[in-house]
Amino acid sequence: MVKALKIPIIKLKDKELESVKKRVTCLKWELGYAPDYDRVRDVLVRGFEETLGIELKPGELTERELELFEKRLPWFKSEEWVFMDRRSPKGSAMVHAVDKKPGGVVRVSLAVDRDANVIKSVLITGDFFIFPQRAIMDLEAALKFIPTDAGRIREAVHRVFEEGRVRVLGMAEDDFVELILEALEKADLEAFGIDWSEANNVYPVTKDIVSTLKRGFDYMLLPYCSKMTSCEYRRRDGCAKCGGCTVGEAYTLAEEFGLKPITIHSFEHLMETLRAMRANGARGFVGCCCEAFYVKHRDEMRDAGVPGIIIDIEEKTCYDLGKAEEAYRGGFEAQTRLNLELLRKILLAASKVGDGNCRGLTWR
Repeated sequence: MVKALKIPIIKLKDKELESVKKRVTCLKWELGYAPDYDRVRDVLVRGFEETLGIELKPGELTERELELFEKRLPWFKSEEWVFMDRRSPKGSAMVHAVDKKPGGVVRVSLAVDRDANVIKSVLITGDFFIFPQRAIMDLEAALKFIPTDAGRIREAVHRVFEEGRVRVLGMAEDDFVELILEALEKADLEAFGIDWSEANNVYPVTKDIVSTLKRGFDYMLLPYCSKMTSCEYRRRDGCAKCGGCTVGEAYTLAEEFGLKPITIHSFEHLMETLRAMRANGARGFVGCCCEAFYVKHRDEMRDAGVPGIIIDIEEKTCYDLGKAEEAYRGGFEAQTRLNLELLRKILLAASKVGDGNCRGLTWR
């Protein structure tokens, strides 16, 4: 179903799939069985007759209809017609953003025409409560084919909320606006050699991504779960750079760009580190964690007040394996992989757009 509908989303989650199902249906779902072709045809004929007050009779195409058919058939069989709605990968792309609000998690996925700077389609999903329920579909429709302009987007969202008397528990209409703009902002990373699929693995903590890059980084925060389970540094700072995991290469990158690398071994340790960084006057940090951890704890990280950029990690995470509580306490017994290529690109971007370096501060 998802493939046939060409739904413009990346990393489709279970809840998002359920949300998609609410937007479409089929006869089998509605009737409990799949009627045969003749039955569907007969019902359609009767429906047209009753609605239009006419009587339909079987017949052949008229001479004029046959003439038009033969004349236009080559056009409708041509590749130009068949593929006219498709664009090359350079012409369109998909971006998404996700955040957790008091009312729940909301994810925005956009298909964007990069050449025309137009939003082609929108999918908004999550576990929030909205009334009336169809307001999400109205919002998606209102955003379709409008320019990627902040003012136009804000105007469209506000109009839907006002005209539909929309209410969302624990969320404001501007929360949707900001998340849409956050997704669109990822397109700016293309200027630094980060394509849109890679940009979807980059998440801002406080400020937007580009302004955080301009500030620069002083620290690199790395998850203990990316170290080998047998490593003596698994639950403490430091790295032997033995080549047994991706953390060693990340430590080398940190040194190359003048950052102080820190291994984070629990959520409490993360918050202690962020508070110390703020007290130390840090400009910002680049870190690695899974999307699930980022969504769950973005509020706490944001409240710590240190601008940062998070890069999604690869492989199965504690959330995928149902081990989130163990990971929270620092007891997750598995090994993940860091996205080193994307990490390097982000560091290079910060060096180019900022003051020319990512030099770290002296840790106190």
